[in-house]
Order: sequence, then C-alpha cells, then structure tokens
Amino acid sequence: MYPLEFIASRVAGPLAEIQVLVPPGVEPHDFELTASQLALLHSADLVFYQSGISPAIDAALKDADMSRVVDTATLVAALPAADNPDHEGDGDGYQYAPGTPIDPHTWLNPANMGVFTNVLADRMVELLPANATTIGQAANTLADALGDLDAAFLQATTNCERREFLTSHDAFRYLANAYSLTQLAVAGLDPEDEPTPAHLAEISELAREYGITTIFFEPLVSRDAVDMLAADLGLQVAVLDPIEAISDTSPGKDYLEVMYANMDALRLANGCTW
Repeated sequence: MYPLEFIASRVAGPLAEIQVLVPPGVEPHDFELTASQLALLHSADLVFYQSGISPAIDAALKDADMSRVVDTATLVAALPAADNPDHEGDGDGYQYAPGTPIDPHTWLNPANMGVFTNVLADRMVELLPANATTIGQAANTLADALGDLDAAFLQATTNCERREFLTSHDAFRYLANAYSLTQLAVAGLDPEDEPTPAHLAEISELAREYGITTIFFEPLVSRDAVDMLAADLGLQVAVLDPIEAISDTSPGKDYLEVMYANMDALRLANGCTW
C-alpha cells in the first residue's frame, strides 16, 4: 500500500519494478485481490507489506514463502487497541491476534518508517549487491528526511493547551504514542464501523471535558458521523490523514507532505506553541 510504496520508490527507485496492490482512492480495509494481483504476490522477488490492514492480502500470503516477504508489523512493537470501542455491525476491528485488535497503522510514527526504510534497503542490497552504494545513499537520504519529520513533530507537540485529539477513525495510535498525545476515536479500526449511541455519548462527554475544539476526518471515508458530532458539540472540522493512499483530496503530494500537514492540523487544534 502507499506508505510502503513511498519507501520502496525512494530506496529502490529505477532499480526495481514496483507494483502497489491497493490503488489510490480505495479503502485498504475493504480491498479485494484480483486474480492477476494474487499471481503477482506469489511471483514477486520481494513483498513489502503491513499485515493487519487488508485481510485479503493477509490471507493470500498465509502460505507464501516468507523468506521473500517483509512484514513491517513484525519490525516494531505492536500497539493493541485496548480501548477500542464497542460497535454495532459485524466488526470490532481487524483481529491481528485471536481476540486482540491491533492498530496496523504503524507508518504514522515517522520513527517506524525509518526502521522500515533501513530493513528494505538491506533486503534490496541482498537482491542487487552491485547497487549497494546507490541503495544505501538513497536510504540514508530518506532516513534523514524522516528524522527531520520526527523532530519537527516533537517540537510542534511539546507545548500544547491539550494533549487529546478527536478523530473519525481509530488509526492514529502510533502517532499519538510517539508524541505523548491521546487519541479519541468515533469509529474503531475499521472506519466503516458504526459507533453505538453509548459510545457517541461517551465521546461527546470527553470532548467537552478536554476542551476539544476540532474533530478530524479522513479523506477516503464518509464524514456524516463527524459532521453530526461537530454540529452537536460546536466543533470545527479538519482533515487528519492516515495516509493509506494519496488522492486528489490528500493534503499533500507524498507521505512527507501529508505528515507535515497532519502536524500543522494537530498543532492548531490542540493550541500548541513552538
């Protein structure tokens, strides 16, 4: 999917043919593989993916040769959605382990993206040893840019009037954890889940308690529940993008631009000074 394609394109560049399975504008949680994409998964020299975001891809790779697969979920500490709210409908979020919903949006912590960059570079060097210097230089350049992003986020979120933020979708646990923020979410790990009336009441009470001024929505998902809650509580509405894809509605042209836009949105919503 897009965040890992971003790394691959920066590290491998023209040295590899890079195919992304989840196209722009498609919600990855609901993505279904075509027959040709399934064949591609089993023929690629290297598969670079995040388990837990697309059940269809997870199922397709269940019996794959894992020596040619890099699962970014295994490279960093997983954050369980321990306070994932109850929902009506058929889902409480994707089950990464039996009975334990895990937030799969690891890329929203820039430090994690740095880890992924280095691991992919090492694997690319194994495949293309003659290009080790080129790959290493590209990986270092990207790692430096991700380090700058991490430092900027830390500075932007150090002095804030509040540390809680309200989103339409429980996708920002890694970002919140990295910068000592607290995410309040209307929907769970699956953005299409419908929150119960009890959960909406709880979220409304917390928003008032914490002095929340803004509710965030994401470009790929309906904002009906967000608009309703914003009207009830007198909140502003703004974009906080989980960067599952880049589209015309994204607040930037690539991962770095969108993350900086997310940083500015959080800074303004939380009354941060820097």
